[in-house]
Amino acid sequence: MKLIFTLTFMVALSISFGQVTTFDYTGSIETYTVPDGVSRISIQAYGAQGGNDNGGLGAGIYGEFDVTAGNVLNIVVGQQGIVNNCGGADASGGGGGGSFVWDADDAALPWIAAGAGGGGNENWGGIDCRDGLPGQAGEDGTSGAEGLAAGGIGGEGGAGDAPSGTGSGGGGWLSAGQNSTWGDGCTGGETLPTFAGGNGASGFGPGGEGGFGGGGGSVCGCGGGGGYSGGAGGNGSSCRAGGGGGGSYNQGEAQVNETGVRSGDGQIIITELCNPLTVTVSDTEICLGEEVTISGTSESGDAVTWDMGVEDGVAFVPESTGENVYTGSTGNDEDCGATVSIMVYELPETFATTTPDNDGIGIGEIDLLVTGGAPAYLFDWDNDGTGDFDDMEDLTGLTTGTYVVVVRDANDCESVSDSYFVSDLASLNANESSNIKVYPNPTVDLVNVQLPGDFDYQLISLKGEVLLNGKSNNAVILDIESFESGVYYLRLITESENTLIELIKQ
Repeated sequence: MKLIFTLTFMVALSISFGQVTTFDYTGSIETYTVPDGVSRISIQAYGAQGGNDNGGLGAGIYGEFDVTAGNVLNIVVGQQGIVNNCGGADASGGGGGGSFVWDADDAALPWIAAGAGGGGNENWGGIDCRDGLPGQAGEDGTSGAEGLAAGGIGGEGGAGDAPSGTGSGGGGWLSAGQNSTWGDGCTGGETLPTFAGGNGASGFGPGGEGGFGGGGGSVCGCGGGGGYSGGAGGNGSSCRAGGGGGGSYNQGEAQVNETGVRSGDGQIIITELCNPLTVTVSDTEICLGEEVTISGTSESGDAVTWDMGVEDGVAFVPESTGENVYTGSTGNDEDCGATVSIMVYELPETFATTTPDNDGIGIGEIDLLVTGGAPAYLFDWDNDGTGDFDDMEDLTGLTTGTYVVVVRDANDCESVSDSYFVSDLASLNANESSNIKVYPNPTVDLVNVQLPGDFDYQLISLKGEVLLNGKSNNAVILDIESFESGVYYLRLITESENTLIELIKQ
């Protein structure tokens, strides 16, 4: 018997089963639809990092929101800015893209916006001004690293008018970032509906694009990060300065707003909030045919009901092998659902061929075959009287009789007790007696049995199971049409004889 946890020592699982949905950068606007039964969610949003290893890190913004089933939210996940080759490889980075969540039917303000970091520069000028600035926990974007262009405020895009070689501003919620006032074709990050990153300058490429989510493009100065308000582009003269960080926005409750925590691309994680159920499972791994009990309690005090016909706290037998999954709930939107997985292992099954004994001298054999379950197998035959699983698979040197075996597999699952009959070769020859007639043999349906006087009869399978039995006088007709094709034994018993005859069903 497979017992991982017994009924005496039950395992209690306090599990919050609110669904968690994670959105990574894809370069497009995605959607999330609030499922039935969900009334509150949390949103964790991260803005992307600015281009380059020293690009500013994206902001991390968390809030909780009351929702209605069927609400559709639009999702944008920011992309890290791209690096150009102005003055050498890995030069100036475009601004990172902001990450946004908003109501698909109301784009006046986002629910959450996580500002992205400004691009960084690694190969020019003093080290004090080359790092990109981080995405901000507050709503406003920052200037570039040298402070020569202003970050956006109140949802507007950042500036791109630092004096020389300036990068472009990051896009805000309400307006795009400003294009660079120096160089050819370096553009600010876009806002709704495209959220495209700005282009790098064609004369200082390739590369320099801002990340999807409104990142500003770079020339020799770096691009500003996108966000609720865009970061400003960095100056590109003596320092080739890092870009400014984008601002963030949060309409949620239980807010946690952090500046500069995310490297690489952004991310958004939506979690369906609920009160966890406490689930008690008697056993999570069982053998087919064994019982298991699932019980649940809720903080609300509402009763937990389970699918698949399972009653809370009542033992039941799973019907199928493999993973059986049961889902429980209270019907209260404030309570989580619960999912319990129970692995049911199949039982090993035995088959055998037997060789007849010869007048009791002990030359019978049983050749056992085991299928199903999980190898390796252990065997317990009843002929040694021990009850230990230390016997050989096959038996030899057997006299006439019935032998019973139980097989235990690697999962500690045991087969049903199977019996196999070793017949007496001498008694099989008794059907040649003139007093006994059994015909036709082989047969497909009916068997005529003739034996003078009163007699008992039994039809026995190779496993020793008695399939038919009764009493008769002089003759009986047996109908075996419904039985499977194979070898059977017909035992005929009178006051003076016990005769076994081999019968073949075609």
